[in-house]
Amino acid sequence: MKSQTPGRLLALIITVTAFSGVVAGPASAAEDQDTRFRPAKVDGIAGSYIVVLKPTGAEHTQKRLLARYRGTVRQVYRNPLNGFAIDLPEADARRISQESGVEFVEQDAWATGDTTQNSPPSWGLDRVDQRVRPADSRYSYWPTGAGVHVYVLDSGVRRSHTDFAGRVTVEPDFVGDGQNGVDCHGHGTHVAGTIGGTTHGVAKGVHLHSVRVLDCANKARWSWTIQAVNWVRANARRPAVINMSLGGDLDAALDKAVSDAVQAGITVVVSAQNNAADACGESPGRTPVAITVANATRTDARYSGTPYPSNFGPCVDLFGPGTDIVSAGIASDTATATMTGTSMAAPHVTGTIAKYLQAAPAASPAQLTASLLAEATRDVVTDAGAGTPNRLLFSDHAMTGHRLVSASFTVQPGQGWSAAAQCPAGTVVTGGGYHHGSTLGIEVNASAPYTQGWLVHATNADNQARPVLVYAVCAQTPGWQIVTGQYTVPPGGEAYINASCPVGKTLLGGGYTHDSTFGNAITFSVPYQYPNVWQVKVINLDSVPRPVTTHAVCAQTPGQQQVSAQFIVQPGQGWDTVARCPAGTAVTGGGHSFFSTTPAAAFRVAIDMSDPLPQGWHVHAFNLDTEAHVVNVYAMCAAAR
Repeated sequence: MKSQTPGRLLALIITVTAFSGVVAGPASAAEDQDTRFRPAKVDGIAGSYIVVLKPTGAEHTQKRLLARYRGTVRQVYRNPLNGFAIDLPEADARRISQESGVEFVEQDAWATGDTTQNSPPSWGLDRVDQRVRPADSRYSYWPTGAGVHVYVLDSGVRRSHTDFAGRVTVEPDFVGDGQNGVDCHGHGTHVAGTIGGTTHGVAKGVHLHSVRVLDCANKARWSWTIQAVNWVRANARRPAVINMSLGGDLDAALDKAVSDAVQAGITVVVSAQNNAADACGESPGRTPVAITVANATRTDARYSGTPYPSNFGPCVDLFGPGTDIVSAGIASDTATATMTGTSMAAPHVTGTIAKYLQAAPAASPAQLTASLLAEATRDVVTDAGAGTPNRLLFSDHAMTGHRLVSASFTVQPGQGWSAAAQCPAGTVVTGGGYHHGSTLGIEVNASAPYTQGWLVHATNADNQARPVLVYAVCAQTPGWQIVTGQYTVPPGGEAYINASCPVGKTLLGGGYTHDSTFGNAITFSVPYQYPNVWQVKVINLDSVPRPVTTHAVCAQTPGQQQVSAQFIVQPGQGWDTVARCPAGTAVTGGGHSFFSTTPAAAFRVAIDMSDPLPQGWHVHAFNLDTEAHVVNVYAMCAAAR
């Protein structure tokens, strides 16, 4: 499609994306000389400001300001920090910053919790969020299972343990030995810690319900267990999951109770048991509608050691980490314990189901089971056992339908033109880029998500027509959303402009649009403050202000990771490199940055290729400056199948 002016193109793109007023203050002295008014650099909240007052006469100053300026006061601060939080227009906030008695005014902003646990205490956590070994000493745990209820049918839970942070409810004790839910063995506390412990858990925000069926010797009667399952079926808060790290000889009544719970909409996860035998010969592991879990070691082998060798066979649904698992103990409120068995493998799966349920609380047990098994890593478990499906738990939601699509257009001398690479039906765009091969004759005014694909607009100052390629990365991924941030850069100024993903969503890719013709230099278009923010840096040497928009593509994609590479391009040369995604992942988006010692130097570096490859992001640069420039390449990668 032809664009009469880049400005009209920019307006079109803004109308088809979700707009979010997330803008970073510009970086140069030209952007804002007044340090008493401080725009947020990240995740700013439009129309919301924090006013900090000078200590002397603070109360009088506050009354005077609130009488003069109309706004909604959110909080009032007293000693040692004096001031207030208020919602009002930016123009009024700037005026307040100049009032006597005011120290400064800053824009309110969002803070986000970290959803990556570094050096998790259990290797099981480290293993379940990646496809291949070796482990990376990190566990990515969004979603957290918040709002989901897990019923732990076990020996009880030490509810005062610091790992649970008040997220345990003690339900009826079906043993009837006077313990009243107290864990006198340790098995149940360990299992609960793996499901939802703050430190040891897969789903760190889940609510745990302790239903005691195992006595102090870690034994249960089937009659107790059947009664407990029936109680949960009748009384569970939804969405709900049952974990049963227990089992024994065949019992038709127990199997029926489990099937009835699943029929009622409650997913049931059970351990395969530890007899080096066919799991189809034990209950409740043989129950077809339950999720039956076998024990994998840290080397991805079925555990065959003593005294608890894992069961196997066609009734097993998948393997989970179950050997030498560290979790909460009962010796004290901070104690840990190390245990081995399919009882330890099952709660890894239960925690993963809780994460799924947070994202899709109405999902049925059949849907959850299908998703779990589809996401599992295949054919990595050695000695899985005769007839055993070779699946290893993967706790993240892998992308599906990943593909790269492209389009092309030719831009004539002295004209601007644009085209979009369209994603297939059933997929969404996660990122995109371009390739034009010109030194400084092509200006890419837009490289951004556009409805069902990726749009590139280019202006041609060469004396010959130039072909431009447009690339879109497409996939199926939950919670997809585009957010934008916008700032008008003054003449001679420069700015960092951010677009921030909402809490609970991670960054897949990003881009930019502006309406200048060779007057703006985009030196950054990169992931910033990963995993939430896409940042664009622009230098405006035009004689008029120029609006610039940053676009971020966001989704609920846990396990998303960023990789980078770097190269140096010498004066008068071109060079390129690729930031490569790890095995088991695919690129979702990417970008680039370079640094210049002067604003003018930024216009002598041309990024003529910034485009996706299936396993990474490729950038090529021409350098017509008199000094070498460092170019950084960024790839956003996610688990894919």
